Amino acid sequence: MAHVLLVEDDPDTSETVRDMLEFLGHQVTQAANGLEALAEASHLRPDVVLTDLLMPEMDGIEVMVEFGERFQGVPILAMSAQHEAPYLPTAHLLGARAVLAKPFGLEALRSAITTALHSNP
Repeated sequence: MAHVLLVEDDPDTSETVRDMLEFLGHQVTQAANGLEALAEASHLRPDVVLTDLLMPEMDGIEVMVEFGERFQGVPILAMSAQHEAPYLPTAHLLGARAVLAKPFGLEALRSAITTALHSNP
């Protein structure tokens, strides 16, 4: 399966999503914010980045921009609990292969990962 870099500042959400990803057979590296994610990615190349959009230090939109510049070709998935705000549509416009509204289930996550791994940018 894939190596997923999970970028999520909420520890409970991060653990839940990590468990889901591992259940689906993926290897997971966790980062609590965008700065940690960039540091992790500098010595490993994930197959997919799954990032929350609202985080301290460096938010998910900034993560998407930085990854697009530094690690071209790595697909990015975005997630957010802020359904009413324009975060998810903005992430989609910036190139997210899929967007997930939290809370999401196992099948939505499976579909998003599959989309990220098998679609062209």
